[in-house]
Amino acid sequence: MPYHRPGCQTCRTRRIKCDQTHPVCQRCQKSHRTCAGLYRAQSQPFHHENRYASGQQKRPRGPRRRPASPSPSLSPRLTPLLILRQPQPSLKTQAIAHYLHHYTSPSPSTNPSSFTTSLTETYISTLRTLPQPHFHHSPPVITTADLEKAITPLALAYFARAKHYPPAAREASSTYALLLRDFSVLLRSVETDPSPRQIDTLLLMIFFMSRYEDTVHPVPGHSTTTPGWMGSSNGFAPPTASGGITRGSTLAKDIHATVGSFAHQDGALAVLRVWVLFLARGDRGTWKATEAIKLTRRAMMRSALMRGRALPVWILDGRAFGEREGVEARLDGLAVRVVQLRGEVVALGTRNFAQTVGGSREGFLVGNMGVAKEVYSQARMVRAALEAWKVEVDWVRRWSKEVVEGTVDVLGSGNAKLLADRVLCFSDLAHAVLWCHFLTLRMLVESVCLRVLLFVESEIPGSGAAMWCDLAAARELAAAHEAELKNLARQLAACLPFVLGQIEVKDNAAWGIRSVAWNEKQQPTPYRASLVVWPLTVASGIEGLGDEQRWFKTQLGHLGRVTGVGVLECAEGDEWLKF
Repeated sequence: MPYHRPGCQTCRTRRIKCDQTHPVCQRCQKSHRTCAGLYRAQSQPFHHENRYASGQQKRPRGPRRRPASPSPSLSPRLTPLLILRQPQPSLKTQAIAHYLHHYTSPSPSTNPSSFTTSLTETYISTLRTLPQPHFHHSPPVITTADLEKAITPLALAYFARAKHYPPAAREASSTYALLLRDFSVLLRSVETDPSPRQIDTLLLMIFFMSRYEDTVHPVPGHSTTTPGWMGSSNGFAPPTASGGITRGSTLAKDIHATVGSFAHQDGALAVLRVWVLFLARGDRGTWKATEAIKLTRRAMMRSALMRGRALPVWILDGRAFGEREGVEARLDGLAVRVVQLRGEVVALGTRNFAQTVGGSREGFLVGNMGVAKEVYSQARMVRAALEAWKVEVDWVRRWSKEVVEGTVDVLGSGNAKLLADRVLCFSDLAHAVLWCHFLTLRMLVESVCLRVLLFVESEIPGSGAAMWCDLAAARELAAAHEAELKNLARQLAACLPFVLGQIEVKDNAAWGIRSVAWNEKQQPTPYRASLVVWPLTVASGIEGLGDEQRWFKTQLGHLGRVTGVGVLECAEGDEWLKF
C-alpha cells in the first residue's frame, strides 16, 4: 500500500505543518488560501458537498440551461407519476382554528364552575368543558349553526389582523352583515316563546358580535382607506351594528359615541331581562342559570362601569345568575356596590343648577354636599369591606410571593417603564387573575372617593365650609387617596409579568429548591393578554395616577395589537375612558 504524506499540498508547498482538518485545514482558512491535495480516505465519516462546492469541478459560467422535456419516443420507459394533493382548508376553517388555538385556554380546567377558574375561562372553553343538559346532543365547542355564524366574523377579523390578509377582512365584513340580519330574525322569535337554549345562543351571539365591533374599531393615525384594525389598503370598511359603515379614523370627542359594542351590550341586557321574567313565571328547575348567563352579567357590570351608569334593580342579586354562595357571593355583592357608587358619583358631577326648577343656589349646593357626603361614606364602607374580604381569604400568604426586584417593563417595549419594588409569583393563573380583579375594585373605590373630594373642592365657594368637609380637609384627603391609588397601581403592575407568562417557576423536589426566571422580552399570547385587559382598562382610565396612568395606557395599547382588538389601541390616544 503506497504511503500518503499527511497534510494538504498547499501547506507542503508553503513548508508549514498542516493540521489535517477535514475538509479544509485551519491553516488554509486563516491565510485565505485554497486547501488542495488533502488526502481523502474512502471511509471518511464526514459528508461532502456537491462536486462544485467541494472544489472537484468548476462551476459553469453563463445562464443556466433549462432541462429539455424528454419525448415519449426517446424514453418509452418513463411513466407519468400521479401525486394526490391534500385538500386545502377553507379560509373560514383556518380562521376558526386560529381563534380556538390562540384565544382560548390551552388546557381547560376540570372544574370550570369554580369561582377562581371561571375568571380564566372564555365563553367557548367554558361551554366545551361544562356538562350542560341542553348541550349534550350538540357538537363540542360550536353547539349550533347560529353560534358558528356568530364566531365566524370574529375569527376572520382576528385572522385578518394576525396574518395581514385582506381577503379574510372582506369575508368577515360580508359574514357579519348576514349575521346581523339572521340575529334580528332569531331575536323576534325568542321574544314570543324563548327556551333556555335559545337564551344561551342569543347571549353567545351577542358576545361574539360585540367583540367583533371592538376588533374592527378604527385606530387613530390610520386613514379611512387603510383601516387600522387590519393595516391594509384595500378600501374596506366593516359594517356596524346599525347596518352602516364605521366611522373614520378621527375619533369623536366622546369615545362612547364611537364604540359599536355598547349597542350589543344593551341588547344583552335586554335578553337577560327576558330570562329573568321567564324565570319568575316558569319552573325554576328548568330555567337554571348557565355559565353564559353568569359571564354575561359580569360583562354588563363592566359595561355599566365604563359608561358611568347604575345597574337596574333586577340584576343586583348575583345568586339568581349563577354566582355561588360564600366568598364568591360576598365579592360579587361588593362589586355591585362599586358599580352603583360610580354611577352616583358620575351623576353628581353632571348636576347643573341651571337645569333645576325653583330653589336657591345655596340650597342646591347644600343638597349636593349632602349627596357627596353619603357617597363618600359609602365608598369608605366598601373599602373596609374589601379589606375584610381580603383578610378572610388570606391572599398574600398563600398565593403570592415576591420574586424579583427592579424595574417592571412588562412588554419589553422600552418606551415606558414603571418602577416597582417586586414582581409577584402565584401558585395558579386563576389566583393571579382574581388578585388583579380585587386590585381593580380597590382602585375604583379610591377613584370614587377622589372624584367626590374633587367635586367638593370645585363646589365650595371661597374659603367657607360645606357641611362635612372644608377645603383644606378635602385637599388633605385627596392627597391620601392619590397615594393609595399609586400604591395599588404598583401592586397591579407587579402581577402582570406572571399573568402574561413572563415568569417561569421550576420546583426541584429532590433538592427542595424553587427557581424563578423572569423573561422580560417574552411576548404574551392573545389568551394571556385578554386576562388582564379589564384591569388595565380601568387603570389606564383613572385620573390622578400621573406617570402610572401613562404607563398603563401604553401597555394596554400594546396588548390591543397583541390581541387584535382595535379599540384597545385607542388607549394610547388623548381620548380614552375615564373612571
